[in-house]
Amino acid sequence: VYTRPKRLIFRYQDPRLEYMIDGLRVYEHDPDIEQIQIYELEDRPESEAYYLGFETNGSRLQEAYDVRILPSDDPDRHALGVEFVPKPTDEGDEPFFMRVIIQLAKGDLLPSTILIVNDEESSTSFQISDYQLNVDLPETASHIVVPEGTTIVDNGTYIGEAPVDGAIFPATTSASPKPLVESEDVP
Repeated sequence: VYTRPKRLIFRYQDPRLEYMIDGLRVYEHDPDIEQIQIYELEDRPESEAYYLGFETNGSRLQEAYDVRILPSDDPDRHALGVEFVPKPTDEGDEPFFMRVIIQLAKGDLLPSTILIVNDEESSTSFQISDYQLNVDLPETASHIVVPEGTTIVDNGTYIGEAPVDGAIFPATTSASPKPLVESEDVP
């Protein structure tokens, strides 16, 4: 799920896991261990990588990546490809990945394949289809909703447990955040 501004949610079935990047905050919900972890990303131009193909700040993107247009890997499905290769940083930080190649679908130019090459031996590919554009999403689709008793850890600090009616992350702006159940004992 992608929603503006800058919220990307991945929901995996096996193992069950919800992973949301909301701006520079990351939420990782593991229902099997009944825990949600929250942490901050650094505000570096490379962080735009999470939104490649969906919404990006073009100048920040060019600051962090060499960008080039590639021919389609499958002319029946894709109009073209775009490759992003991290530029070396002044600090000498290791890049998040070696390169990302996004194939854009014929017709609408929406990302249909995202290939992330982590290193010479490891890569991840996402196939994206069945787009629904500009639809109203229920909160259960556009947020992470955790059940009662879920342990909440924010930047390595135990916060508490979700209350009887659960908790929503990030808290909705139309209502104040649901209070957490506090506990002196760390589970």
